[in-house]
Amino acid sequence: MNQFIVALQIFMGLFTLLGIYDFIRSIFDAHVMKKARAKCKVLICSCTDDVEYAIRFAQSRFVLGEYADFFDGIALSSKVEINNEKLKDLNKEFGYNITLN
Repeated sequence: MNQFIVALQIFMGLFTLLGIYDFIRSIFDAHVMKKARAKCKVLICSCTDDVEYAIRFAQSRFVLGEYADFFDGIALSSKVEINNEKLKDLNKEFGYNITLN
């Protein structure tokens, strides 16, 4: 039984180290983003299937995600075909940060 408890403690210790690493990395990333003072736009170059899904995915992962301070919005390439009404609805929903290039 003691061997099981030792193995469990080692296993939990590894997850603790992983948590500490992730915490330090997130603090370092926040410091670098604040110091850089850069703003990026996510450019969707082409999309053949569901443009709305691609915009929602980019919005949730980049613009509203872990590195939200680093991203300013989404830009759509001229190759991306989207209905003007759908674009207006998405812009209204996401705070007018989707632009056309």
